[in-house]
Amino acid sequence: MKNLIFDFLQYAKDIYYRTNDVLNHYKYDLLNMHQYILYKKWEFQINVENITMQDCVSWIETYKENRKVSRNTIAWKANSLRQFFKYCATMGYKLQFNVEQLPIIKKERKPYDMMNKDEYEIFLKAPMLYEEIPIIAQRNELLIEIPYKTWLRRAEILRCKFEHFHSWNRQFQILWKGGYYDRVFFTPELWEKVLQYEANLKEYTKKRPIKSDFLFIGLDNKNRWRQLAPKYINLVFNKYSEKLIEEWKLKRRLHPHMERHAFATNCVYAWLSQQATTRLMRHRDPKTTEWYYHMNDTWLKSQFDMITHT
Repeated sequence: MKNLIFDFLQYAKDIYYRTNDVLNHYKYDLLNMHQYILYKKWEFQINVENITMQDCVSWIETYKENRKVSRNTIAWKANSLRQFFKYCATMGYKLQFNVEQLPIIKKERKPYDMMNKDEYEIFLKAPMLYEEIPIIAQRNELLIEIPYKTWLRRAEILRCKFEHFHSWNRQFQILWKGGYYDRVFFTPELWEKVLQYEANLKEYTKKRPIKSDFLFIGLDNKNRWRQLAPKYINLVFNKYSEKLIEEWKLKRRLHPHMERHAFATNCVYAWLSQQATTRLMRHRDPKTTEWYYHMNDTWLKSQFDMITHT
């Protein structure tokens, strides 16, 4: 069954373009389940066709009791099982249960934690304060600025290339979550910054020209000239957050996805229609966009004021 798990991971990577972080979650969950079932049945190996619905439910409940994790974590575990057994059914394995009968655990909806404008302006200055090499500071500044102004996720940010920003109409196509290509728009100010960074990077690598056209590559000795991984963005944000908190410039730790939430909230405050916000954010379900409109009391009060002033 282990070989089947690794085949599924390769399938998820090649067909659905899952990121390394998602693949690592799948790998951990499925190998953990595999080990649990082996221990439960007292066997040295097990076939996927011998696994029952009760085995899956029992593993989820046992994991929840032993680890005392949140509901959202358990929801992710259940989703890993669904994706794996869907793959098995697609490959022709005769399962003892219908995949659609696997429990669907919905995640808890919490208010989105976003980066406000003051935090963004403070955080944007961090690379110049804490980086000794100017070209790395310039690169990390773009790592902070691009998600705030283009609503891109981490994996999508790292797919950006210099050629994308050579477009005269300030838009380009990029591979989105879900394995499809769609347009991205960018501002004239961001356009100028990327072109300036490209010129400085060419000067920095003049003696050792690089073939990569990606914006975000390693510039230190460890990952020189390699495309950065999504985890690197988290490391950058954690590093700057800690330093800014130590100096009492920030009150909390910031992470990249806060900027995406900030962009959606800015769309609400800028009076964009819900349809336009859904399209810009690339939300599959419009209900996801509704959450931003319902959570913003300031926006809702402004709508009310429009009625009272008429």
